[in-house]
Amino acid sequence: MLLKAAVFVVFLKLILWDLFLRCSSIDERLSITHDEFANSNELKFLAQNRLDLIGYEDKYINFSRLDDPLLIEHTKRILDKSCGEYVDVIIFMISSPDNTHLRESHRNVIGNQRIKSESRTLKNKYRHCFVYTVGYSGKEYLDEYVDTESLRFSDIIRIPLVESYYNLPKKVSTSLAVLNHFKDRFEYVLKTDDDTVIKTNILIPMIFSEFRKFDIVGYVKEAPCVIRHENDKFYMSKDDMSSDHFHSHPQGGGYIIRSSVVKGIILISSTTQHITNLKT
Repeated sequence: MLLKAAVFVVFLKLILWDLFLRCSSIDERLSITHDEFANSNELKFLAQNRLDLIGYEDKYINFSRLDDPLLIEHTKRILDKSCGEYVDVIIFMISSPDNTHLRESHRNVIGNQRIKSESRTLKNKYRHCFVYTVGYSGKEYLDEYVDTESLRFSDIIRIPLVESYYNLPKKVSTSLAVLNHFKDRFEYVLKTDDDTVIKTNILIPMIFSEFRKFDIVGYVKEAPCVIRHENDKFYMSKDDMSSDHFHSHPQGGGYIIRSSVVKGIILISSTTQHITNLKT
């Protein structure tokens, strides 16, 4: 009986959360249509994204929409509001549309001051800012809610692709490609996830001291083996990858990239097949 009651409570919470998202997205959308964004290009861009998402069946990144002037304008507004004209480090957090509570918790921690400074001495202060990159869920009410969140807080860049585990590599590469339009406005970009806490007071100064000579900094996985088990989600055949080892690369929840090498990474990503196995 207690188990049934517990299951019912969980089910009820899920229903209430679903209704909250539906009602919130409608109410906040109505309020936004009467403010500075009314009839704006950004509203048109966000609405079009929901109708014209980049397909997720393709094994290669589709960059067809990343030069869209409306996407560039949308990204510029976010950077203007959250980062100003220039920062030393942009920290972009990969975030799922569903993770509204994580983004809200993070905003509560960093407070209202969008652009932060960290230093080891009074002479050297390094400015950094936080933005989120969020794709689309395919659920209209949730996607509208996140659009509203982006307009309200000006810290979410909407990435025009469908959110999925398979699309995670695409999402990172696409986020970098979008930020690369503004490469003169930052020296480094730090990729991380929305459930990761960064000790910026330690890490940011280290980028400009101990790590200054490196173009990419992260936890390096040395020559990982290519997985040949067909049922594994990371399976790759000999046709896909002839070598038995990948190149060494940084992995995990975060890594730092110098802005001058971002373009090269994007070019390689655009012709590199991802390794997630769609059969699983």
